[in-house]
Amino acid sequence: MKLNQIWLDLGAGDGTYLRWMSQDSYGLDIKGDADRKIQSWNFNSEVPDILQSSTDVVWCSNLIEHVLRPHEFLLEIKRFLRKDGIVILVCPQTLIRNPLIYRGTLQGDHVNFFNLTTLKLTVKAAGFEVLYSGTPSFAKFGMRLAFVAPTIFVVIKPIQDFQYPQSAHKYLDADGKICFKEENLGH
Repeated sequence: MKLNQIWLDLGAGDGTYLRWMSQDSYGLDIKGDADRKIQSWNFNSEVPDILQSSTDVVWCSNLIEHVLRPHEFLLEIKRFLRKDGIVILVCPQTLIRNPLIYRGTLQGDHVNFFNLTTLKLTVKAAGFEVLYSGTPSFAKFGMRLAFVAPTIFVVIKPIQDFQYPQSAHKYLDADGKICFKEENLGH
């Protein structure tokens, strides 16, 4: 990666990660903070025109588990990316076999619960290719020990001209919005 790339800290909070990103990088959060280069944005809203195709890397740490509609959210964040841009998603892992191991994953405001398999399936269903998956929790063995880690992440890039399979009852229009096929479903 180049040092001068423009990063977007999506779900920037207090701007902690922005300090480590290039000068042209910016953050988005529910509450904006102009002093920290964080703009206000509701994560279930459309991407503002001025921010479309403006970012090399979208950093999204501990946010997707809070988003009501993660599939639509993933479709929407593609709009931030420049050609060849990537997204880095980090989230807590919920372990079904023993959900009490990492109690942080069961926070009251989490509406989605992922393990590495379901996170990868979710991003693939939204038209992303997984470039890397693992955990930052065990640096040297991140890919091999991800299945027991408290935190997981994926590095993904959009599949160009992604479209749902022919058998699907929906398709993406020219703007990347979900549309439903006009079909007689036997009703």
